[in-house]
Amino acid sequence: MPPDTLSPSRLAAFERCPRQLWLMTFRADSAGSTDDAADRRATAHAIAAEARRQMHDLVMIDPASGRSAASAATGAAIATRQTIAGAQFFHDGVRAIVDILEPDGDGWRIIAVRGSPKAKPDHLAALATQAWVAAANGLRITSVHVRHLDRDFTLDRSGIAAGCSSIPT
Repeated sequence: MPPDTLSPSRLAAFERCPRQLWLMTFRADSAGSTDDAADRRATAHAIAAEARRQMHDLVMIDPASGRSAASAATGAAIATRQTIAGAQFFHDGVRAIVDILEPDGDGWRIIAVRGSPKAKPDHLAALATQAWVAAANGLRITSVHVRHLDRDFTLDRSGIAAGCSSIPT
């Protein structure tokens, strides 16, 4: 059964190739859902978890809590101007889950955490979709960023995580 909402990654798949989205929706076994893809997802989750660990006073939105609960938890955290991991927004049939949403002056900064060494076109497209959905929910988006791996980073003291940097896009 097809999902009831689109996501930035599904929209990016459509932009690359409409058939890819169709395959992801109706024939997941034919769309590259292999063990290799599962390994990439596990690595991405580990990188995102490390990025969240480095943030202080972070409110986590449980992605499995359901649409209503996630929306309510996101709204409550926004109302108190807290930094949020996994903020969820819905607009016009699109569901956007923001890796990190943090207060920025009188607006909000969206940060996408990615496991690649540089920002890629797909990352920017996903951020644009997230910003559009968040803005449609009444947020003033001041900036968007891709936080990615820095392969030139060397850990030189205990307690500092290796390889994370942030660049504005």
